[in-house]
This record gives sequence, C-alpha cells and structure tokens, in this order.
Amino acid sequence: MRRHCSRLGAIAMIALAIGFASGATAIAQDAATDFDEMQRQAEELFFSARQPDSIAAFDGLINTLQVDADPSSSEWTQRLAIALGFRAQARFNLGDEGLAEDDLRRLLAAEPGTNFDPALVSPKFIEMFQALRDELVGQINVSLVPLDAALHVDGRRMVDPLLPIAVIAGDHTVDAFLLGHTSFKSDFVVEAGTATAVEITLERVSAVLTVGTAQPGVTVLLDGASVGETAADEGGDGGVLSFDNVMPGSHEIEFRRDNFRARQVNVEVADLLNYTLDPVSLEPARGEVILNGLPATAELRVNGEITQAPDGRLELVPGTHLIVIDGATAGVFEDSVSVVDFDRVEVDVVLRPTIRFLGVVGGDDVASRKIVDGVDTALGSGPWVRREQEGLSQDALASAGLPTDVLRVLAEQGGSGNGVEFAAAQIGLADAHPASVYMIAVLSDDLVATHADIWTFTAAPGPAIGDRLRIALETDDVAAGVADELLAASSFARAFIGAEFIDSLNASGAVVLSVAEAGPAATAGLASGDEVLAVDGTEVDGPAALHAALASADPGSSVSLRLADREISVALGASPTIVNPGNLDARIVATWIEISRLRAVGAPGVEPWVLALNEASILLRAGAWADAVRLLRATQFPERPGLGAGTASYWLALALSELGPDYADIAASSFAAAAADRTARLLHDDGPLIWPLARSRTAQ
Repeated sequence: MRRHCSRLGAIAMIALAIGFASGATAIAQDAATDFDEMQRQAEELFFSARQPDSIAAFDGLINTLQVDADPSSSEWTQRLAIALGFRAQARFNLGDEGLAEDDLRRLLAAEPGTNFDPALVSPKFIEMFQALRDELVGQINVSLVPLDAALHVDGRRMVDPLLPIAVIAGDHTVDAFLLGHTSFKSDFVVEAGTATAVEITLERVSAVLTVGTAQPGVTVLLDGASVGETAADEGGDGGVLSFDNVMPGSHEIEFRRDNFRARQVNVEVADLLNYTLDPVSLEPARGEVILNGLPATAELRVNGEITQAPDGRLELVPGTHLIVIDGATAGVFEDSVSVVDFDRVEVDVVLRPTIRFLGVVGGDDVASRKIVDGVDTALGSGPWVRREQEGLSQDALASAGLPTDVLRVLAEQGGSGNGVEFAAAQIGLADAHPASVYMIAVLSDDLVATHADIWTFTAAPGPAIGDRLRIALETDDVAAGVADELLAASSFARAFIGAEFIDSLNASGAVVLSVAEAGPAATAGLASGDEVLAVDGTEVDGPAALHAALASADPGSSVSLRLADREISVALGASPTIVNPGNLDARIVATWIEISRLRAVGAPGVEPWVLALNEASILLRAGAWADAVRLLRATQFPERPGLGAGTASYWLALALSELGPDYADIAASSFAAAAADRTARLLHDDGPLIWPLARSRTAQ
C-alpha cells in the first residue's frame, strides 16, 4: 500500500489511519499478488491519456475486494480505500461529482483517517473531500496508563494509543487490556467534527508470569489449573506464554504435552510484578520395544513409516503402534504393541509365510474369473499373508523364468513339471515380486477351458519344484481344492499299530508277520500268524487295504480288528511321519512352508528331528543333494525302532551317492550302517523296513 502512495503521490494515508496494527489479518500471498496486478493495471490507465478507462478497471478491483473483504484486516481496507480514492478522482475529473462523492463516503467508512495531499490533488476535489470529512468523521483522543496496554477501538487494535483516532461519527466501543491489570471497556458516542476524550487507567491486580518452552503447544498449569498453551515464538522452534491471576506466594507450574514427560517447576512470587521463568525443555516420553528375532535384512515399519531398530530395539512414544516386519521372501510379521512410558515390551518376531498369486494364463474370461474367485477364497484363511498382485503379462512371466508356452503344453497334454525351470523363476521373481510362495494358474484352452493347472512353488531357498493341482472347471470346487490340496497344513504324526503284515495265498485278509515288542498290537494280543479280515467293520483283503484303513485313524484312537478266530480292540499309538519324497501329490510346497513355520515358532508335540527328516525328504525330491547332506549331518537323530537314526543314514547315503564318485566311499559306509539297523523304517514307524533296501545298494 505504501508503495502506491509514495510513487504516485495521489493519496497520503496519514497517521490517523490506525488500522495497521500487527493484530490485523494479513492477505494470503497469492491473493495479494493478484490484487497488486489488478491495481497496477488500473493505475497505469489512471495516469495515462486513457484515464476514463481506469474507472472500469477500478470497478473490477473494488468489486473483487468487496466480495473477499475482511473488515478486521487493515491491508484489505487500505487497498479498498486507495482504489476508491483513484476512482473518485477519475469520476470527479469527468464531472461526475455525485459518484465521486459516493466513492469518498465509502472511502471514509473504510479508513476514516485517510487524507489527500493538497499539493498533489485538485483544490476543488480537496474541498469536497474535507466537507465530507467534517460531516462524517469525528475523533477519539485516548489517555492510556500504562502505555503498553493493548487498546482496541471497535475491535481493531491501535498501534499507537498516543495518536488521535479518526472514526465515523456514531457509537463506538473502546477497550483496553494488560495482563495483571484491571480491564477497561466502554461505549462512546462520537460526533462529527469533534474530539472525544477517553481517559483509561488500568490498575495492577496480580503478578504476571512468562514461561518459555523448547517446544510450542505445551499446556501450562498453575497450581493444577490450566492457564493456556505456549504459542510458537518468533523463531518457530519454541513456545512462550504469559499469564496473570498469580498472587504472591509459592506456586507450582506444570508443563504437559502429548508424548512428552510432564515437568514441574516451583516458583516464589514476592510481589505484583512481572516474572520471567527460565526456559523449560520437555523430554520425550518413550517406552522400549525389543524385537526378538528381528531379521537383519527385513524392512521394519512402525505405523506405516520405515524405521530402523538397532539390535532389535525401538524407542516409541506411549500408545498403540502397528509394527510390520517384511522379510521379503522369508515372510511378514505384524502386531499391535501398546507402549507405556519408561516400560519395556518384548515381542517375539515370527515371520508368517506370504503368498503371491501371479495370475491366470489363458484367454477364457469365464474360467479365469472362476479360478481367481476360488483362489481369493482359499487364500483368505490359514497361516498365510496375501501379497496383492495384479496378473503378470506373459512377457513378464517369461522374463521371470516362467515360460507360459511350456505351462500351456503341460495344461493341454498333461505330464510332469520337468519342463519348468522353477529355480530360474525363484531368481526372477525374488526382487520385484517377493513372496514365500508363488501360485499361477494355466487354462487348458483360450476359448473354452475344460480344466486348469494351478502350480505352487516356493521362493529360494525352498526346493525348486512345483506342486500342481488339476482343477476340472465344470465340477471341482476351486477354493476347496486349493485349500485342501495345495495349502493345507501338514500333519507330522499318524496312527501306529506296531505290526508288519504280508499277503498270503492261503489267506483272504492281511497276515501278521511280526509284532513290535510292547507295541499297540502286542499289547492288544495280536500275534504272528493272525489273519486280519476287517478294520472297524470294513473288510480288508491284504496289507495295502489294512494300512489304508489305519492311515485315516487318529493317533490314540482305538480300532476294532476282526480276526479269523476272534475280534480284538487295539489302542493305536502315535508315530512320527514324514512326507514321501517319491509321492507326486500336491502337498510338497505346503509341507515345506509348514516345516519352516514350525521350526521358527516351535512345534508342540513335534520333535525337531522329525521336522529335519521331513525337510530332508523334500530336498531329496527336489534333487538338492548337497543341502540334504548338510541338513542330515547337522541334526542329531535318536536311536529308536522305526523312524530315527537308521532312516537318516539311508537318506544320507542316497544323497551322497548322487553327488558323484568323490563321495562313493562315504555313501557305501552309510548304506552299510542303514543295512545293519534291522528296525529302521521309512516314512513312519509302520513303514517299509530299510535294511533290505540298504543291503541291495551295498551289493551293487
């Protein structure tokens, strides 16, 4: 505003225009820039040969200012007064004194202290303006004690209370305020052309305390009652608050702010004076979270923000926090933790396996939707964490190691997954699409698919093999098939009867060859030579049918055996069991993930060596001979009948024999050890005896 006045000399805003106090509302920067440009263009027209055209320009500026006007802002009222003053002069110069007078009346209503410099403006214009000023404007002269009190006239802060205050004639309110003093407020009637004297004396009634804090927004309490919050100081880093109603004596000042530790300060007030306390800095409130087992390479997020936890230690403000630990292919951990100041919370980090569905290969949209819906349903339960994934294009799949043409041939013609390089897929997907397990569906046809192959394979270091589930699209339940065949948790125990059965041409059932000493069968009275004809009423014609019937029984349950000459009840025992490395069903991947999870969290009722044997069986199936050797040699296996050290010796020998002639002697030694153990078995305690298999390998 002052730039226009000094440059043009058209309007001099004299000291009576007292609306420039610091408390006035400022104009937003972008709005001020717009008004500057509008005013610049209008003024250029005013001081040119096209002065009449400036009226329309000032019309636009004035109308805009009136729409956006803020009467409490001196900047707005100054802009409006300047624009009205220019337009009044332009109208006066065109002989339109009536409209010019209207503009001047509006100018004085906005800024009663406005005046024009008679050396720069037409005397007749000055005469008209002075007449209006004498008609409309009066004056208030204030005598204020103390001088540093805040003085307001009609709610507007006066910068200098010693200067006369120009106001429009009429009713006005004057008030004054100063901390620690009485306040003043009164209404006055001001007549045009006259000066109204107002004497204000504020009496001291309390001490005033001023406190500073290193942080703004700190709540201050005086003797337990809140007196306000510290407002940001000039630097913006700290805060300051002054308050009164403080009587002489001892007082406690308390400082509080969310997520900071409260602090108390005692102060002695001797008299009704102003006191400034030393600045106070609040310590952040913190609790400690110990993340036990935090993987070194995992990404840690607290409430969505990536952070670090040196040595697994986190310092957090009190409250509830969501902790997410993303171990990429290793899995994800998520937990809400409640933190209390000065307290420590320990959290055991156990990554849950993640699964990523890569999409459907094939153009049959109806079949694709059925597969997608079924997979979404299946992945909604279980120990899995679903990673969102839009279907990858065939080019993206091929570059990631999954050639869709090979998968399509397998889907159309059948066959094993030997044509798919799952090891390459593990590498290709790890960085851009990390997950513990991947799943992809392949339709048998692009137009009318009759079935789909759903492949599941693990990330490295899991076995580079894929499980396939073939879904008949017209009949099979996709969700149930995926949940039961591909993702269902494995069991590591099965029923144990403790007997070996054989076929006999002279018997119609399963003939007992031998019984384990003190086993369930021996305890129930089963003996060599007995013939079992039925299990729980279901007839069996040989050992295969009998074992199939027992496989569905629960460990610890009782079964009824009908023999050729009697019927007995056998209380079945529990045997550890392992996945068959030669079995081509679709459960290898799910078993691998279940083993990984149980080894991380512990498996009640499942011995670590049982998990190791299961993991070794999967490594053998995947052809990971070296990994199988390392695992078997690093695990302590018990010397027991059935599964145990003899089983591990046999598998170790198999893996070593596949590694080449350098390990032939060690493999032969392991085969010999397995052959010497006449009680060791494969798969479970009722499984095939190992010694005949091992002896056949030693004879080669």
